[in-house]
Amino acid sequence: MKYPTLLILLFIAFFTVAQEENQGGIVQPELDTGSIENQFDYIITKSSSFKEFQLIRRESILKVKKHALDSLKIVRKELNASNSYKSNQEATVEDLKNKVTSLQNKLDGVVQVKDEFTFLGGSCTKSTYNSMVWSIIVVLTIALIFFVLQFKNNYATTKKTKDELNKLEDELDQTKKKALKKEQELMRKLQDELNKNHSG
Repeated sequence: MKYPTLLILLFIAFFTVAQEENQGGIVQPELDTGSIENQFDYIITKSSSFKEFQLIRRESILKVKKHALDSLKIVRKELNASNSYKSNQEATVEDLKNKVTSLQNKLDGVVQVKDEFTFLGGSCTKSTYNSMVWSIIVVLTIALIFFVLQFKNNYATTKKTKDELNKLEDELDQTKKKALKKEQELMRKLQDELNKNHSG
């Protein structure tokens, strides 16, 4: 009695698949929008049930897989760009530190000279020279603070992007494992049914 029922179910499944192929497949615009999680929820909700298993269309799971991989590529690209920007910011900060140190050393040397001396072919007082050097130091210090703040901000963005990438990769791995486990269980149940029918 179970063998004819199984044959009827298989015939209906094959007939449905053949009908979908003749019609060019089922259009599922929900799989082209929304988050990866929403897309997975959609295909699980819309999939057929066979006993305790969910039968998911291959084209649906492949489309969601493609979207997940595309999302991973975008996140990796953003992460690489952020890392490149971070390296540039570090180099700029280091350069500014060197310039501030150099100017500070020059200022210390100026303190020991006379009050008035020749500078760039003209006469210059110590106070004028000091004011000019300190103005440059202040400007460079402000620039250094700005780049340090930018660096910290980009570091936080990089960390957030890495966390999102890890989360997305974990979700993809979990989904693959669940899909593989469901497929193995379904194949095992189907084989058990076939073995029962052959033995019966």
